[in-house]
Amino acid sequence: MPMMAAWADFAADSIQVSDPFARATPPGMENSAAYMTLRNPSDETFALVAAESTIAQTVELHTHLHEDGVMKMRKVEEIIVPAGDEIGLEPGGYHIMLLGLEHALAAGDDVPLTLIFNDGSRLDVTAEARHPSGHRRHGHGGGHHSH
Repeated sequence: MPMMAAWADFAADSIQVSDPFARATPPGMENSAAYMTLRNPSDETFALVAAESTIAQTVELHTHLHEDGVMKMRKVEEIIVPAGDEIGLEPGGYHIMLLGLEHALAAGDDVPLTLIFNDGSRLDVTAEARHPSGHRRHGHGGGHHSH
């Protein structure tokens, strides 16, 4: 019987992160959200199951849902990254909540994140803090790296 598991990809080796950013916050605001696109070129579906940051007390995966005409934020247990596809973590959809920030995030600040996948692999990402209206133009200019 072939040892297929030995050849399986790790999510952290397969997932490509583009345009990671977090909302800059005014002084005194203790929460922010991080966004990015997760691309999975492999033939294996992965799930983002948690995230960590050294600058927030708690980090949670969330989504927005429409209930009774009102948009509500909800914690989710995982965000599926389908094989051969991508998922956008974006305002109004899936996102990473940064709760209990140790300091306000000024535009241009680096926001360290560790993405944790269902296979236990971890991917370090640095997001750039931006003002909510300051979405980056598409194109080159960096934004992703892993360690």
